[in-house]
Amino acid sequence: MTPFDSSQRLCTTCGARTGALVCIGDGSLTVQLREYLPGAEVKIGDLIGERYIITRRLGEGGYSSVFAAQHAVTGQPLAIKVLKATWPGPDEQAVRRFYREASVTAGLSHPNTIRVFDVGQTEGGSFWLAMELLIGPSLEDRMQERLTAGQVLTQRETIDFVIPVLRSLHEAHGRHLVHRDLKPANIVLADVAGETVVKVLDFGIAQTSGSTLTTTGMALGTPAYMSPEQCQGLDLDGRSDLYSLGIVMYRAVTGDVPFADLNPVKLMQAHLSRPLPDLRRATRTDLTQPFIDVVNRALEKDLLRRWQFAADMREALDAVALEMARTALDMRVFSLNPEHAPRKRKSGRIDPAAVTGAELAGTAAATDQPPTDRPPTHRPPTDLPPSAPSASAAVDGQPARSATSRMNRGATGPSRRSAATLVQDSSFRIVPAGTDGVAKGRDGTDAPASLPAGTPPPEPRRPLFKKTLPLGSDGPTARLTRPPSGGSTV
Repeated sequence: MTPFDSSQRLCTTCGARTGALVCIGDGSLTVQLREYLPGAEVKIGDLIGERYIITRRLGEGGYSSVFAAQHAVTGQPLAIKVLKATWPGPDEQAVRRFYREASVTAGLSHPNTIRVFDVGQTEGGSFWLAMELLIGPSLEDRMQERLTAGQVLTQRETIDFVIPVLRSLHEAHGRHLVHRDLKPANIVLADVAGETVVKVLDFGIAQTSGSTLTTTGMALGTPAYMSPEQCQGLDLDGRSDLYSLGIVMYRAVTGDVPFADLNPVKLMQAHLSRPLPDLRRATRTDLTQPFIDVVNRALEKDLLRRWQFAADMREALDAVALEMARTALDMRVFSLNPEHAPRKRKSGRIDPAAVTGAELAGTAAATDQPPTDRPPTHRPPTDLPPSAPSASAAVDGQPARSATSRMNRGATGPSRRSAATLVQDSSFRIVPAGTDGVAKGRDGTDAPASLPAGTPPPEPRRPLFKKTLPLGSDGPTARLTRPPSGGSTV
């Protein structure tokens, strides 16, 4: 490449070369491309843009370096991102993407998106970007920490970072902006006044509708997180980012991406044609079926079967989080501590004699929760005589037994309903890690066995999970099963 002409300037919007300060085609300000000079790189102590003092180096990426700085007048801390110098001079496409990141991010105002304040060029010709200084690890760092400890993120933790990311994407997609490089390294868990705030950053290769920065057939991004249409170099919309976020969710709960290959071409081909590995078997933490449905739908290869909008995916995850909270409240009436769990007979049935009133009550008394109007399925009445009938209606012409007699019929009572049995009859099921998610009945079949003839049914109770949004599953509502000993109960 020949040395740059000192009078040659570049329009960062349309890419035209001109000697004018303002582009004749679109009216944008132009920048001067200068030949690379050794020693002209930004260093600690330099004054950038006549107002920002570089204080220390924070990190380095593929095409830029990031420094901590402070405003020379106000003392405000901020980060300065500097485009790396290349010989014989800056790459035009890199400069245009750098300025696009500045203009695109500066136009976004959502609190879960990093803020950009300023952009410019140093005396030595280096291009810089002043943005919000984030204190905290990236999601990539957090995942690596967990893997080092032999763990992964839980379902609750995954939902906690995905929902803010979806809020950020909702604003970007509403402006016809596609991030195109969504991955754990571009999601930061920032510490703001003692609270963790999720921030989406690095819109360096973001694309808007009608952009001329990239052409059809050019695939930009990180192959492990690229959507099928992105691997083909097709025109993209917000659904491509939702696929990438689905990959992030998959890795969060399994510790690895669904498709991996050292050859980038083979890796992109896997996104196009290879079936998605079963998340129920790959997960290393307990997941609920609705959560699995959300991830599977985000990773649909067919655009029409994928989540269409970030808001729809967020509402589905909000519903999953709400049911997790409801299930946790309902489960508090039972003791799920393995040390206090009901003992089992050799046959595998729960020993009714081992279920005490204290175990059934659990921690409800310590939570100061107001009494509910639910049927007393979890606490036998103590003020009724042994022969007093219960409030339940007669079944098949037989008088209803009292709650006390039903709870104290002994180990041989066929209709004995233990705490674990009541949990199994709930409609919000937890899929233990490493299983295929099929619930087994008492007789070993795929459905719970029915009670003997003439046995009064249990007291009715409100379902724990009611589908209010389509989660991409056509199957029946799953059931809640007792988690493995010592496992998470969400």
